[in-house]
Amino acid sequence: MAGKKKPRKPTGITGPTKLSAGPEGATTEFQQLRFPSDKEAVEELVAQDWPEWWEWDLELTPHLPKRMEARGFNEVDLRAMLEWASNHRQDVVEGRWVIETRHAGRGWEVIVEPDGALSLLVVVTAFAVWES
Repeated sequence: MAGKKKPRKPTGITGPTKLSAGPEGATTEFQQLRFPSDKEAVEELVAQDWPEWWEWDLELTPHLPKRMEARGFNEVDLRAMLEWASNHRQDVVEGRWVIETRHAGRGWEVIVEPDGALSLLVVVTAFAVWES
């Protein structure tokens, strides 16, 4: 489809930004960043191209609710994580994608598998990642 814009999602980091650090013992300066108040303004600020399947309806795999309970998140949390995802990459399993996001102050990855026949984005699992 020529002329149709691909879906785009915001990327980047929110919160204070380190401006300078002096020699040992000096104070470090921080500036509180001001971000746009709505999703569309954020997308215009910094965005990357996302595949067409990103806008498809979600379907949850049958085992996902059990994983959600064990890992302390619910469907509302999951949808919020996907809404504010920062990046995506191919998974090691063919046909699956890793969605990078944040939840409760930690990095998370959501594994999805686009179903082109039904135009559904199937959520396989989600988990917190270790950050170094």
